[in-house]
Amino acid sequence: ADRRGLAMAFSDLKALLDGCSSLETLSLALDFSKFDDPSFSHVWSSASQGLSSLEMGFIPLQMLLALLAVAIESRQRIGYVKAPVFFPSLQKLRLTDSPIMEPESATATDLTDAGLQQINPKGKLKHLSLIRSQEFIYTSFRHVNDLGILLMSEKCSNLESICLGGFSRVTDTGFRAIIHSCPGLHKLKVTNGSHLTDLVFHDIVAT
Repeated sequence: ADRRGLAMAFSDLKALLDGCSSLETLSLALDFSKFDDPSFSHVWSSASQGLSSLEMGFIPLQMLLALLAVAIESRQRIGYVKAPVFFPSLQKLRLTDSPIMEPESATATDLTDAGLQQINPKGKLKHLSLIRSQEFIYTSFRHVNDLGILLMSEKCSNLESICLGGFSRVTDTGFRAIIHSCPGLHKLKVTNGSHLTDLVFHDIVAT
């Protein structure tokens, strides 16, 4: 439908999630602004409990933040009230955005060091890809630095592959922390990481 230019709406996404109760892999490499709806973040509670791989194309930041907020809330409510747990089996997550204008300077509207910690809070992910494309403008995740990566690395011991694109403020210190913290890592891909140098790989054998 996306390739043919057919209209898609939130109801189509809901029908997909409601109708595929045994789904394990879901790749929706399209513009999620098509599905903008007050219930967007809550509709994912009906997604398959066995979903282990999720790939999203462009998703407006506010929609992503709303989804993460509801997912975190569902985990915190366990043991108090009966509530659906979002993505309990998720092991692979891929998020890509291609801004057409520079995100606002206010950290509430862009990914930050604190926000990065909410993506893999239980440390269950095995594959993580976070990419800010420069397809339209020269931009990056300007509110994420070494501190955010260092904190994230504490929960990434299970990661086997990591793709980071557009983390222009992360230096060798941050990337080295990932290498040291992920014993099972077999793929590290960095694009548009202007502060990454070859020094981080000089002790790669020892690592």
